[in-house]
Amino acid sequence: MKTHKCTIKDDANMIVEMMKEADVIAFATPIYYYEMSGSMKTMLDRSNPLYGTDYKFKDIYLLGAAAEDEEWVIDGAKNGLDGWISCFENAKFKGKVFVGGVTNIGDIKNSKALKNAYDMGLGVA
Repeated sequence: MKTHKCTIKDDANMIVEMMKEADVIAFATPIYYYEMSGSMKTMLDRSNPLYGTDYKFKDIYLLGAAAEDEEWVIDGAKNGLDGWISCFENAKFKGKVFVGGVTNIGDIKNSKALKNAYDMGLGVA
């Protein structure tokens, strides 16, 4: 029986290497059905090779946007990210920024979330 090696030709391996060398990682996702996007979940899953390595990242941030405006809308995405973070003993969740009411390009333009993200960024060492 002949076996075939399946190789996915995308940027995930390069991104994982960049994650390994980063001091800080900020994940950004639209919120779909009160959860992170499938693309973000897939990236977290594809970063599994980081487990057990000498990764450098310590601080993890989450940025999310959704059509709904309630602050709790991002909680599902944060819970999923917390599960990933718990596998990396040197990493910790440092903060999140959520902006709701986003359905069209430009909806975030005058949002206080932009200032919150900026202020949070100033605190990144």
